[in-house]
Amino acid sequence: MGRGRTRRRLQAERLRRLQRLAGTALLIPATTLCALLVLFPSGHAIGRANHRVWEIFQAMFGWLPYAEAFTPVRLEMVWNIVMFVPLGLGLALLLPRWWWVPVLHMLSLGIETTQLVLYSSRSATAMDVVMNTTGGIIGVGLGIALDRLRRHRIHGPTPPGRSTTLEP
Repeated sequence: MGRGRTRRRLQAERLRRLQRLAGTALLIPATTLCALLVLFPSGHAIGRANHRVWEIFQAMFGWLPYAEAFTPVRLEMVWNIVMFVPLGLGLALLLPRWWWVPVLHMLSLGIETTQLVLYSSRSATAMDVVMNTTGGIIGVGLGIALDRLRRHRIHGPTPPGRSTTLEP
């Protein structure tokens, strides 16, 4: 009986290490990409790249109903969400807690403030903060869900009323 418990504990530790490794592997490129996009001084170059991606999308999928509703502005909103999903996911895989959401919200506010103060060619908008935070919520939610799946695989279902984010 002690042997099965030891095996389960080793498996739990191995899966937790793998989860943390995945979180770190996500955070390094996501943070680097985020920093490059934020610190890139030319908003015009980013806008041109965004417009080019939109043109490619329209060429490939323009025949679909309502494809014309997908504008470059909406594509920029999607990019703002997508940029923060790996950040939230990576952080939540390292330490699965919902308080990452306000941390990511404050990061987004800092990014937009930096763009407003330092770069005249970049536009800082409240909608960018909302979209970045939405991406953070999605990423953190995915990270916590994956952590719960890992715990369920090791320990079985969590009893009602018991939080799964408090135990290792």
